[in-house]
Amino acid sequence: MGSRQQAWCVFAVLGSVLFSASCGSAGNIVAADAVDLVSKDGVEVTPPVDSRDEHDLADPCKGPCGDFECGADPLGCGVSCGVCEVGECSNGYCTCTGSFTVCGDSCCAPGEKCISQGHCCRPNCLGKSCGGDGCGGTCGSCDGPGTCTAAGVCDSVTCGGVVCPMHPQKDFVVFCNSRDYCEYLSFSGDETQSEIFVPPGSFEMGLRAGDCMFEELVDITTICTYAQPSHVVTFAKGYFVGKYEVTIARYRQCILGGLCAEFDESGSICFDSWDDNMQPIYIYDVLPADAPAVCTGREAAADFCFSIGARLPSEAEWEMALRGPEYNAYFPGLDLEHPCGQIACCECGDGRLLPAGASPGDVSATGARDMIGNATERVLDCWHDGYSGAPSDGTPFDWDCESGWLVGRGGAVVTPADRLYPFMRGVRSSSAHGGVGFRCVREL
Repeated sequence: MGSRQQAWCVFAVLGSVLFSASCGSAGNIVAADAVDLVSKDGVEVTPPVDSRDEHDLADPCKGPCGDFECGADPLGCGVSCGVCEVGECSNGYCTCTGSFTVCGDSCCAPGEKCISQGHCCRPNCLGKSCGGDGCGGTCGSCDGPGTCTAAGVCDSVTCGGVVCPMHPQKDFVVFCNSRDYCEYLSFSGDETQSEIFVPPGSFEMGLRAGDCMFEELVDITTICTYAQPSHVVTFAKGYFVGKYEVTIARYRQCILGGLCAEFDESGSICFDSWDDNMQPIYIYDVLPADAPAVCTGREAAADFCFSIGARLPSEAEWEMALRGPEYNAYFPGLDLEHPCGQIACCECGDGRLLPAGASPGDVSATGARDMIGNATERVLDCWHDGYSGAPSDGTPFDWDCESGWLVGRGGAVVTPADRLYPFMRGVRSSSAHGGVGFRCVREL
């Protein structure tokens, strides 16, 4: 604007002349308002119009959000201040309110679970009726017979005409084993935890009188008497039996968990040797980790079984798992004249226990392993010289023994091959022993 134009504008305003004016960028007089004004002299005038560029004026909609982080702008300019990636917008700020939940320094959206500090997880059960939801929860379980497949679908498995029941712990996968029985493998992949389902039914327990014809045994009369009279036992319900004897490794885990007592170093033949510093070495320290857990007394064995929701078997349950429903005085498929390489007994090896399942010929009628050789096994029953008066429903033949003598079943690495028969039984104490192990059974 020129100096002459500027002066004229100042004179117009300060001198209270006829017009109220403003000066544009070129010095033009423009109306300031659409309403007529009256000067003090009574002359009506029209205010000048401001013709300046509108971008030169302050525009509040150039920054309408201020410190708002979400939602509509507070000035009504029609601008979005952002969208909350976590939580929901409340009064312009993202917060864990309403349907969102606080998860550490973050928020979990509706349908999500807070599984750790600041870590939300959305369960996924789409197309699944059982199994895990990916967030530590479950999509459901299979009601009645059936097992949950890896795809999260309930699928029943039939073995030998028996529909395999759901395992009580629901964390086992089921399949038909080599004997066509339902076998359950733990999701952990540890095969030594495998269990076999023995269905309800009957079997003939013990030895028939006409089958006591083993003349080569000096004390055959006594041995036969211990297994007589044969009698029918009927199980109204099925049960699960450990495929293997409980191993040293599994028992050590129970010790570390505070649920089992230490191995009993005072047990008979549990001492092995001395080290270079003349410190004692025990057999459970030198045996393979997957060998039977020997040097455990009856109470310690029972405590382990209880820790996994199971118990020690009755003698009838043990023998049914060994022999199956078909009567046989011999162990099917085992060549007792050439036992080496087939079974762990005193005529093979150095007398040490073998890893679980290492004997290819020691497979029972149901598929259980090491029931004839390796370690003798504990059962609940008190010792009786025979089966006169024994129950017929599979329950123990007394279990609170005043004499303290119990039944031991199966052979061992110290048992001659000519005595490895399914009906063999012997007297055992409740104390720990370096040649006595155990397996567990679980009720349906």
